[in-house]
Amino acid sequence: MREKNLYLQIGSDSAATCRYAQKYGIKIYLDEDGCWLENPYSRFYAVSHIEEVTGPPELLNLPKRVVPPHSYFFMGDFRDNSTDSRFFGPIEYDKIYYKVWFTLKKSRSLEYMGSIKNF
Repeated sequence: MREKNLYLQIGSDSAATCRYAQKYGIKIYLDEDGCWLENPYSRFYAVSHIEEVTGPPELLNLPKRVVPPHSYFFMGDFRDNSTDSRFFGPIEYDKIYYKVWFTLKKSRSLEYMGSIKNF
């Protein structure tokens, strides 16, 4: 995460990440570690940023992290003021006891949103 942008790489396969970006029309970011999806959720979900709310610097420029297998990295949609995995780390799947059963805004493509966990 850098300057309020989230970058995601599918597994450790930079080429797969680039193919995924091309297939779904997602903006990419390239660095020494290869290809990264830039804010991959932004086509479907708005994330609020308020310039006056900056949050702790370590949340704005989060170092690269590897999410372990069978774990999820949660981030709030009001990221500048959310207590999420940036504070408490990834959560193992078997530790998640609740699931969303109602949403106010549905993704335009459930296939796309479901396929993002292909790593």
